[in-house]
Formats: sequence, structure tokens, C-alpha cells
Amino acid sequence: MDNINTYNLWNLVIDFGILISAIVLGIFQYKINKRLGDLDDVVEVYATYGVGLIQKNGENFSTPFIHIQNVGTRLIYFDKYIFNGKIYELNSIVRPSVYSQAQNNYYCIDLPTNGENHVSVEIYYTDIDKRKWKSKIVCNLENSFWKINTYPREKVRDYIKN
Repeated sequence: MDNINTYNLWNLVIDFGILISAIVLGIFQYKINKRLGDLDDVVEVYATYGVGLIQKNGENFSTPFIHIQNVGTRLIYFDKYIFNGKIYELNSIVRPSVYSQAQNNYYCIDLPTNGENHVSVEIYYTDIDKRKWKSKIVCNLENSFWKINTYPREKVRDYIKN
């Protein structure tokens, strides 16, 4: 009889140990899966310098612009941007990720050619999960070329009203 009780006690201890191990492994697996999911949830834009050609009176002229791309993994909607204090509404223009290989997955903003040598742009956008973001871009004219810096996105609660 004592042999059977001892056997049942050891089975109970082993079963309890297996249960605790399964719970601990489940917690680690949950944390790993959450981190992997967060890696896929990236929202970010990046700006570079571009030069376009326009034609006026039969002559070709080059015009500088800011080339803005969604380099995150989520679909985003450009709502508006503020260019040196002036607001330009974009009404939720869709910008797919560069990873989607969609055509025209960028947005261009013309840079001034009137002698200005500094530009500040804030882009307001919403991701597919309706989270609102803002990215700042600063451009400085140096040696006839625009040096463009894109700063990390910031989460915003609500946009500035016009």
C-alpha cells in the first residue's frame, strides 16, 4: 500500500513539474511571437533629394524636390504636410511600402528655387491601424545641392487644425 502511495506521489510531482514547465515555455513563446509581430509592424518615412525636369517655353529646366517614401512595412496615408509653416492638405493619399514593389510608391514635394536655403517640412500620416504619426524633414542648400535629413517619426494624438 505504501508503495502505491509513493508511486502516486511521484507521478503527481512529475505531472506538476511538467505543468510548470509548459506554462514557462508558453510564456516565453508568447513573448517571442509578440516581438516577431512587432518587427512586422514598422511605420517610417524617408526623404531623399531628387531632381526633375520641367519644360517651359520649349526649354528644359531642372527643379529640385524632396522624394518621400514609406520605408516601413505598413500601408500609410499621407494626410497633410506643413512646408515652412504653410499647410498643404493631401486628403489621405495612399503610400504603399517600398517592400510592396508598387509603382509610384513615393510622394514628391518641390524645393524652392528662389534663393531660399533652408526648408522645414512636417508630414502627418495615418497607418492602416488608424494610428497617427508625424515625421520631420529638414533641408539645407549646401554647394548647390540640398542636404536632406529625415528625423524619426513621432506618434501624435491629433493633428493641428487649419
